[in-house]
Amino acid sequence: MTSNTAGDVRLLGTLGSADGRGVVRLEDRFDTDIQDLWGALTDPLRLARWYGDVEGDLRLGGEFRARLFGSGWEGTGRIDACEPPHRLVIVSKEPDQPTEDAIEVTLTADGDQTVLVMVHTGLPPELLYGYGAGSQIELEDLSDYVAGRDRREATGRIAPLIAAYKALAATVNGPGSLRILGSLRSADGKGVIRMEDRFDTDIEDVWSALTDPGRLRRWIGEVAGDLRLGGEYTFHFFSSGAEGTGRVEACERPRRLLLRHGLTHEDVKTIEIGLTADGKRTLLVAEERGMALNLLAGYGAGIQIHIEDLAAHIAGQERRDDDDARWSALAPAYEELAAKVT
Repeated sequence: MTSNTAGDVRLLGTLGSADGRGVVRLEDRFDTDIQDLWGALTDPLRLARWYGDVEGDLRLGGEFRARLFGSGWEGTGRIDACEPPHRLVIVSKEPDQPTEDAIEVTLTADGDQTVLVMVHTGLPPELLYGYGAGSQIELEDLSDYVAGRDRREATGRIAPLIAAYKALAATVNGPGSLRILGSLRSADGKGVIRMEDRFDTDIEDVWSALTDPGRLRRWIGEVAGDLRLGGEYTFHFFSSGAEGTGRVEACERPRRLLLRHGLTHEDVKTIEIGLTADGKRTLLVAEERGMALNLLAGYGAGIQIHIEDLAAHIAGQERRDDDDARWSALAPAYEELAAKVT
């Protein structure tokens, strides 16, 4: 999920659960090539400049000890997978914890930039917000290091991050908990909703599902008109009942789509969708801007339903007909997030 919520606090992570344990997922984009970022993550001398002191055998199957600067964490780890420069899996254990947890880091080249996704699994659910905040500080420190900046003290950053991740953790209650795809913030007095999800298909397939009227009809609604760059169209969405006119402002196949909705209304909304290939999978990041702040939670729940319907379509499933029930389940979580947006 990069994401923004809680006013000016930029959140890089989302929280979830699996098999009764907590899961933290963070993502960020770095202005450097994939080999440089891989080196920053695996070279002990470079790790000591932003992450912490790491000593031991850092080869596949090797074991090491680490003491991290940002969180003060100390413990042991093992390299379970190492596929330069794309994938690293580390299994670690704290001295006072009976179980191990795992961190999987994947890197994807995107032009001159690199997308990093980190998934930390096996965490104590009651400490999930702390792991989220601590992991974000580590990624911020990595970003500063790659950009040539000095490492910052974590003290002034941790409190607002803890508060923001506590709000996310409140929606995580175990294996049956809701999966929240979005984050909320404000800009220029209007609401901003950011959604992120990953699909088990290639980037061309997701692009087609987003731009082919025949496929759009199978998961989101009726779209008719000129869908070329600069063209205008009408839309009617199934789940929300929303309808109106739109215009294609940018179309960079198969990576970026920029739309303006509600052309005949006072509050015109902008929808920007970015796609990034990640092996055989595709990462989607969608941001909608321009709604009234008091409507932010409702829009958040509604847009998540659209993303869920897209995922079902790509998986070959029929569109669900329980929109009202899904909206009612999602709305409280988005109301909690919206309450922190000023």
